Order: sequence, then structure tokens, then C-alpha cells
Amino acid sequence: MLIDVLTDERTISAGRRKAVRLRGVRVVGSLDLESATLLRPLLLQDCYFDQPLILHEANALAVRLLGCHLPGVAANQLRTRDDLDFTKTTINGGAVHLRGAHIGGGLWFTGSELHNPGGFAIFGNLLTVEHSMFCRNGFIARGEIRLRSASIGSQFSLNGASLSNPDKAALDGSRLHVGKDMFCKDRFTCEGELNLDGALVDGTLLLREATLRNAGGTAFSFRSGRARTMGFQLQEPPLGAVVLTNAQVEEFDDESETWPEVIWLRGFKYDTLRNETISVRSRLNWLTRHPDGFAPGTYDNLATAYKQAGQAEAARRVAIAKHWRRRRELKLPGKLWNWLLYLTVGYGYRTWLAGLWLAGLLLVGAAVFADAYPSDMLQASTTVPAFQPLAYSLDVLLPVVDLGQQRSWLPQRGAQVWSWAMTAAGWVLATAVIAGIGNVMRRE
Repeated sequence: MLIDVLTDERTISAGRRKAVRLRGVRVVGSLDLESATLLRPLLLQDCYFDQPLILHEANALAVRLLGCHLPGVAANQLRTRDDLDFTKTTINGGAVHLRGAHIGGGLWFTGSELHNPGGFAIFGNLLTVEHSMFCRNGFIARGEIRLRSASIGSQFSLNGASLSNPDKAALDGSRLHVGKDMFCKDRFTCEGELNLDGALVDGTLLLREATLRNAGGTAFSFRSGRARTMGFQLQEPPLGAVVLTNAQVEEFDDESETWPEVIWLRGFKYDTLRNETISVRSRLNWLTRHPDGFAPGTYDNLATAYKQAGQAEAARRVAIAKHWRRRRELKLPGKLWNWLLYLTVGYGYRTWLAGLWLAGLLLVGAAVFADAYPSDMLQASTTVPAFQPLAYSLDVLLPVVDLGQQRSWLPQRGAQVWSWAMTAAGWVLATAVIAGIGNVMRRE
């Protein structure tokens, strides 16, 4: 009888398509609407089903199950013109199957409870929702929500939701597309992996006051994902790794207090860091939490973000830290050269250090050669300019400088050794300056 009312054109009077409304009804047996065309909206409230509702390949105007109790919903390839609504509905022991379904309005699970531990709570691969999908305000899912390659036209809200599928994926949204924003906030909890690998969020991806737990595994993965803005301000540090490998966002907003112990950052690109209260030192500590060895690109991207924000000194500090970290990967000769570049020119980002070294060497040389004159400093000919210790030091120290002192005065014994040492130091200093400046120019 119910199926006839929903599907028989003869029950439609004068073109009017009033909704079929049932409340408090117990549905015994199977309500099988597979491949049916529902000519009226279906509204069931506080109803009880002893078998799953079947809507495979059905065409409907709108389907609303409010506060109902079911063992499952089978609605693969379902097409609706308007909403599919499961508000405050409880499903025990089975899944909501929506593979390839096309929902012309919104998909509502507000306040719903889906209990299928170890199985699927929602199976919605290739699902299309024209408007928004709401799993919020007390929504509970025990079992996996799978939305691989699904598309949500507007907002995807998980605010206040509780997801649980321990040691497995609690939400698998690989290659999910969200047309506006995806919200996981207001005490959102996820026991199991939150997987958004390859997902595209056209607006904001926000995890705020959220709790993520997947001990020994990955708590959150956004590998190769895209979002305009990403907020990552959790209730507490996640239990499990966070993977942002090759993800791209325009703005990234986080809090150092809830950083994970392990965060994969290789290839993670961001243009702007919103939280300017996090110090450069803390940001560098953030980079060291990447577990896969030295990743120079993580330092480059951080330096670029600082530079674009007008924080030139912060960008230089990050660049210096990158080269300092790199020395761990070098063999002994490389380590020594790395040390030399750091001490003399700050890898080219602190060339003023070379000036300090030059001044120090000049003062030491002037004192040594002043003490050596006249006993250890002999005239090269009968007519030479007067000996000037400071000028002589500058002459032997800088390869490109010729003040005539080095040609006119010949050091002896200990002064000769100091002269050689000063010349060698000058060449080393000049080489370091050239190498450091070249390094910076290549980086720019």
C-alpha cells in the first residue's frame, strides 16, 4: 500500500504531490523501493524498521527519516531532487550505503547515531551532494565513514561530531571535493585516522578544539591535499602522526601548544602563516619534527613565508638554520667547510661577520708585526717607505690589496710564519665571502 502511494501516478490528484507522512509506525518486513520513482516526498518520523530501507537506484523528490531506528539503509545510485535527511536517526548493525548517489539538496545526519563497529557507518564513494553535508551536533559514528572521490557542493560540517574506528580510518575522504568549507570543531573527536589525502577544499579546512587519536599510526593525513585556508588548533596534541606531505594551502593557522610529536612536512607549501605569535625558534623546532631526514624544502618554504610577510631577519635565521642542519648529512671535509662558512659569513646571510674577522686579524697582525720591527723586519732595498704595522698587515691579509709594504719589508723568523698565516687567513676569508654571497644569490 505505502509503495503504491509513493509510486503510482494514479494516486496523484490534479498534479498535487503531497508528502507521504508517517509517524511512530513500525515497519515490519522490507520496505523495498529499489529502482522505483517516488512521486511524492517521503517523511518518516519516529518510525522503527526491522529490516534495512532499500532505495538502490531509486529516484525521489525528497526523503526524510527523522528520529527513526533502522538496521541499515541501502541507497546506492539513489537520486533525489531535494534533501536526504537522517536527522536524529539511529542505525544499528549496518551501514548507510550511498555509493554513487546524487543528492540534489543537502545530506543531513545532524544528531544521528550510526553504530556498526568494525564495518562501515557510511559508505559513500563517488557520492555527490549538491548543497551541504551535515554530520554535527551530537552526531556519532562507530565504524568507518568512507567518502572517497565524493563531492559536496557547499559546506561539510562535523562540528561536535564523534567518530570512532580504532586503529583504522574513522573518516576516509581521499580525493574528496568540498565546494566551500570543511569544519571539524566544537569538541570534534576522532578515534582512528582522519584521512583527507588528495582532498580539495575550496574554502577553509578547520580543525579547532578537535581531538585526534590514533596511537601508533596516523592521526591526520592531508597528503597532496589542497585548501585555501587551513586551521589546525586542536584541543590537545594529537595522538599519532600528522601527514602534510605535498599539501598546499594559501594560509596556515596553527598553535605551537598542540603540535604533534611527528609531522611530515616534506613538500608542504603555504603562502602565509597567520599565527605571528609563534617565534622563529619555535618554528624551527616545528621543522625538526619531520622524521624523514633533512628536507631542505621545508626550510625554504618557511623562509619564503617570512620574506613575503616582510620579516627579513626571520627569513635569514631560517636560511642559516637550514645550512646548519645540512652539515649533519655531510662527510668530514664538508662539515669543516660548513663550519667555516657559518663562522665567517653566516653562510652568506651575515657577511658583516667577515668584517669582524678582518678587523680582528688586522689588530692581531699589527701588534705582532709592530713587536717584530725592526729586528725581524728587513728592508727589501735602500729606499723603502716607512714601516707601518697596520698597513703591512692589510697588505698581507687581503690578496687584492697592494700598499707597497709587503714588497718593501721582508719578515724573518717568527714574523715570517705570521706573514704566511695572515696570507692564508686572507685567502680563506675571501673564499668564504665569495662562496657565501654566491650561495645567497643562487637562493634568491
